[in-house]
Amino acid sequence: MPVGRQLPLNNPGFEEQAAAESIPGWEIEEHVGPPGEVAYEVTMDSGASFGSSQSLRLTRLTKQVYALVHQTVPVPSDAAGKQLTFSARLKTRDVGPDGWVMMVAMNGAQGCMGRVMSKPLTGTSGWQRVDLAVTIRPGTRSVDVGFLLLDSGTGWADDASLTLP
Repeated sequence: MPVGRQLPLNNPGFEEQAAAESIPGWEIEEHVGPPGEVAYEVTMDSGASFGSSQSLRLTRLTKQVYALVHQTVPVPSDAAGKQLTFSARLKTRDVGPDGWVMMVAMNGAQGCMGRVMSKPLTGTSGWQRVDLAVTIRPGTRSVDVGFLLLDSGTGWADDASLTLP
C-alpha cells in the first residue's frame, strides 16, 4: 500500500451490510437499456473476499455498455500537483476484453476535469492488487473513485484505499 495520508473512503472493505440493491457508501450506476431490463447484478459477496468477510461483486446479466460502483471524496486544498493513489484488490471471472477497471475522475467547480482508468483485467484471475495513480490537477475539489465493468463476466473488489503523499 502506498505510504502517505489516507483519505477517508466510506465502506472501503465492503463490510457494512447492504440493503436491497445498494452498497453502503457507494453509488451504483449503469448504462440504461430497454425499460425494465436489469443488465447488472451488484451485490455483496460473503463467499469471495480478500482478508475480510465480504467483497463487492458486479456481474453483467445482459449486454450493456457499463456498470459503475463509485463514491465521491473531497480532496485537500494542498493536493494540486501531488500523486493520488487509488488501490484495491480485484478478482475476475470470464470478463471480456473491455475488462474490469478502476477509475479516478477529478472534479472542479465546473464539473469533471478528467478521468483516468486502470489497465483492464480480463478473463479469470485470482485476487490481485491494483494501484491507479493520478496527478491531481489544480482546481480539483473532489475525486470520484470506483470500479467499472465494461464487458461480460463478473468482477470483485475489496480492500480499497485512497492515499496522498
